[in-house]
Amino acid sequence: MVTRPGVTSLEVTDEPQLRIVTCDDGYADVGSFRVPVIPMIGLLGVAPAGEPVSTFRGAEHGGNMDTLLIGSGTRVFLPAFFDGGLVYFGDVHASMGDGEVFLSGVEIAGRILARVTLARDWILPTPLVETHDVVAVVAGGATFDEAAKAVLAKAVEVLAVAGMDRVDAGFLMSAAGHLRVCQYIPNADLVHCRFELPKSVLSLNRIKIPGLGAGS
Repeated sequence: MVTRPGVTSLEVTDEPQLRIVTCDDGYADVGSFRVPVIPMIGLLGVAPAGEPVSTFRGAEHGGNMDTLLIGSGTRVFLPAFFDGGLVYFGDVHASMGDGEVFLSGVEIAGRILARVTLARDWILPTPLVETHDVVAVVAGGATFDEAAKAVLAKAVEVLAVAGMDRVDAGFLMSAAGHLRVCQYIPNADLVHCRFELPKSVLSLNRIKIPGLGAGS
């Protein structure tokens, strides 16, 4: 784990800091403390349209989203702008907290086993993440306010694609959805939020988001 003053928003040291981590028996040992190993992928995207974008950034093409939900068994839906998508992965963590507030999670080498398929004639306005329990919309911005407003607007659009009235969608989101921060590094203009919709609530109301798995 590493942090650098002036980059992270959590300022508790004037000097760069480094911790060497060991992982064993399902735990990561970080010097004076240990945490459970919960592997996740911070960086997953396709080649964006237009000019090249640094893998440090994330946008509609995915990229550096640092979303805790992206782990074993998760499905991620991204647009494709080029033949083959030009999918890339990276920034694997043994563990990471929402926000990654001190610049890094428990960074670790890893092997990723993924299946990539193409969903033809299916357009949604944002990256989507689907787990066993939730469907999550992901969006970014330079600030938390920008990222939060972007992800809320895109969540409404996703529910509209599923056939909901936009006002009803807003009420549903306020009654049963969850706005969460994925990545919070505002000093680098790098903030991502996600909006989670429980699949049980979608199923209860017979809201079917096109292309997603059973139960959504």
